Amino acid sequence: MTTINFLPPSYATAQGHRLRRFRLVLLLALAAVGVGAWYLLVGRELGELDRCARAKVQAQDAMQQRLTQIQTLRTRCESLNHLVQTQRSLAAPLTNTQVLATLGRLVPPRVTLTEVTMISPAPAVDGGHDPGSMRLTLMGLAPADAELATLVERLARHPLFDRVNLEFSKAMSVGEVQARQFLITCQVPLDRDYKALRGQGVADAH
Repeated sequence: MTTINFLPPSYATAQGHRLRRFRLVLLLALAAVGVGAWYLLVGRELGELDRCARAKVQAQDAMQQRLTQIQTLRTRCESLNHLVQTQRSLAAPLTNTQVLATLGRLVPPRVTLTEVTMISPAPAVDGGHDPGSMRLTLMGLAPADAELATLVERLARHPLFDRVNLEFSKAMSVGEVQARQFLITCQVPLDRDYKALRGQGVADAH
């Protein structure tokens, strides 16, 4: 069977050109779609990277601020510690009046102190701050051993006094009254804090 083509050759050529242009346009469209999708993906990733970078910068800034605050607090603490040490080194030790006020509170009403000797330590030769201890000698009269034992116990328990010793206790007569004469020795470390009790005019120590 014989097929006769009545279309001129120019028509077939034109059809081929149109087909090639269509294919080229289709390829360009597909390429444009691929480029757009890649751009969106890359843009999203770049946005995430940018947010991460800004978050890291903010975290570093916050950390730097905290380090600066910590350093400032350390400097203040060192300054305050130095100030406290200076005040302690310049603070006067316990005075005789403060020690006598404490004794007045501790001595039982029926006990009488006839002599109180207070010997303060000599100043440090090298100029250092060593307050040392004050030595006390207490002589007095007590109506009985019970009152004398109460005084010794109060002195021994009180934080202001140290090394409390009853050196002797002997019976004696005061006119027609029988009493106990005693001698107590103790020490007062001068680096202890003195605190006056409100409304009593006496003192406590810690």
